[in-house]
Amino acid sequence: MSYYPKAENPEEFSRSEIRRMYYIGAIMSAIAGYINSAVLLEYAIPVSQMSGVGSHLSTGLFEIDAGFIFVSIAVLVGFIFGAFISGVLIGDKNYRETPNYAYGLTLNGILIMVAGLLNPLHSFFTVTLAAIACGLQNALVASYKGMQLRTTHMTGNATDLGVHLARKYRTGKEFNWQTPLLIVLLIFYVVGGVIGILFYQVSPVISLGFTGILTFIVGLVWLRRYYKRHHNKQLKKPQLQQQES
Repeated sequence: MSYYPKAENPEEFSRSEIRRMYYIGAIMSAIAGYINSAVLLEYAIPVSQMSGVGSHLSTGLFEIDAGFIFVSIAVLVGFIFGAFISGVLIGDKNYRETPNYAYGLTLNGILIMVAGLLNPLHSFFTVTLAAIACGLQNALVASYKGMQLRTTHMTGNATDLGVHLARKYRTGKEFNWQTPLLIVLLIFYVVGGVIGILFYQVSPVISLGFTGILTFIVGLVWLRRYYKRHHNKQLKKPQLQQQES
């Protein structure tokens, strides 16, 4: 049983839907790479992928370092809590257009902005809020049309890309639109990480706040698009009823 929305057939996606997947995936992967690299530079712990956090927790337990253990658990629980928020907003029903994706992204942006504001205090709240934001983002994008795209860590995408290449090698069939998308996600995650390091060295507060503002704007654009389309549908209903009568 899947707890994500039922996956739609990728072969039936329209060009506009595919283009939207590329835009969303590229932006979100770049933001996640940006945040993870910036926080890793400052706090020496990743916040967008939990394999590294698990290794940090193992190190803390081995060295009996209470502070290290505490931060590692806070990041792990924070990421899970972020995914929990996404699950509450989206659920596992068949995909339908909803403003909850936009609400999730705006909340994500707020979390990152607050994390940036708290960064001068060098508080564990910064890494915890960043982890919550990454967990929320990862689950939100994974829930979109049930595609389960990963934007905060690249292990699954790299694995999928290897499988796609193996299919091409064995069958000789052409790649579908999902294969280039996996490459785009990988590239933008790395590029976002490079930009995150550069910006963080200039200003730790502004660097995190910038990605928070960007995510918030993406959420607002999505929300505006939803209500505009919803309003247009409401206007068309009386016209259709008149034509039928």
